[in-house]
Amino acid sequence: MHYPNQNLSAIRTEIKERIWNIAATLIGPTDIAEGSNQIFLLLIDNSQIAIEFICILEDEYEVEFDDDQICLDFFSDIDYIVECILKNTNTINWNEN
Repeated sequence: MHYPNQNLSAIRTEIKERIWNIAATLIGPTDIAEGSNQIFLLLIDNSQIAIEFICILEDEYEVEFDDDQICLDFFSDIDYIVECILKNTNTINWNEN
C-alpha cells in the first residue's frame, strides 16, 4: 500500500480510522465512543473475531504480522496496531514526515 504525497502523521490518522471501522464492523453496535481503544478489548473476548480482525488487516495492508506482534498491546492500543502495520510495510518512505 502506498500513500503518495502524504506525511506520516496523515498516514497514521488514515490507518487508525480504517482499523477502528473494521473493528466496529466486526463487533457490531456498541456504546463505545468512536475512536476508543476499548473496542479492541472486545475483540479478545471472541477469538474467532480476533483472528478475523487480524486477517482482514493483513489483507487490507498487504502485511503479515509477526507472532510476537500479536499480544495484549495489539488489542488494547490502536497506535500499536498502526506501528505494526507501518513496520511491516515497505511502501512508506521513512524520510518523509
